[in-house]
Amino acid sequence: MFSSKILLPNMSGKIDYVGDAVKAVAYNSHNTSKRSNTISIHTSNLVGRIWIQGSLKTNPDRKNKLDWFNIPLTNDTPYIEYNNAYKGKMVRQADIVVLKGSFVWLRAILDRSSYIGIEDQPYAPWDYVSTNLTTAINVDSDTSIPLNRQSFNYTPRKDYPKSSLNPQYDPEYYDMWKENFSKAYDRRMLSKDLGNVEKILICY
Repeated sequence: MFSSKILLPNMSGKIDYVGDAVKAVAYNSHNTSKRSNTISIHTSNLVGRIWIQGSLKTNPDRKNKLDWFNIPLTNDTPYIEYNNAYKGKMVRQADIVVLKGSFVWLRAILDRSSYIGIEDQPYAPWDYVSTNLTTAINVDSDTSIPLNRQSFNYTPRKDYPKSSLNPQYDPEYYDMWKENFSKAYDRRMLSKDLGNVEKILICY
């Protein structure tokens, strides 16, 4: 009879997360000759990396990295990377990974902030020192008037690039503005667009 346990529960609202230790098949090695672990990964519009770590310790410490080791999930990387940002469209994905080895414990990790610059609100490439965002309606505002007293009913002097990562903005064009942009290959994303891990299971 097949059974399963949760390696990662629903990750809604979480950026990174280290799951709890779950018994792998070798935990009861005296009762079974099985040496493979089947992992079922369920995601929706996920942007992030999933890692699976194993331990041979009897009681591994959650915080002690020496008690854990990464288990390769692909031929090229020790993790599976998802880049499924579908705006306005829900796309669910299910993947099965078979881990061969006599692992006593397993745990799953959701990792995003180690390689993605995550923003909590929309950003723009040029900004006042006050960190207010630049938009097409306030780029020509009078810098001698405090921002909270400006009406921003100005007509832009020219068409401005719409991309928030456009590196062609000219810093000499704006008086008292500071550089605040990254080139287009940088991986900055809004946290609301990162998708979700619905669950990761170990199946026995």
